[in-house]
Amino acid sequence: FFLGFKDGSHPMAIMVGVVGALSSFQHSRHMQGTQESRAKAAVEIIAKMPTIAAMAYKTAMGEPYVYPDNSLSFAHNFLRMMFS
Repeated sequence: FFLGFKDGSHPMAIMVGVVGALSSFQHSRHMQGTQESRAKAAVEIIAKMPTIAAMAYKTAMGEPYVYPDNSLSFAHNFLRMMFS
């Protein structure tokens, strides 16, 4: 998703595009399901937001991505993805 954006693009524009593209992967599972399945889909997207935000920032800065490390705390992991 991120390779289609130019270096210097605004991070929020990148994030909006990526979140919009995510809907194409799970559309039938969540949109035709129950209210519970749609709520689960919302939680899944919200859980991905720190990683998406960090990758959008790195794309905008023209820097390489730093992938999440599950051994770190939430805050440490987010700051590492953003600024390392």
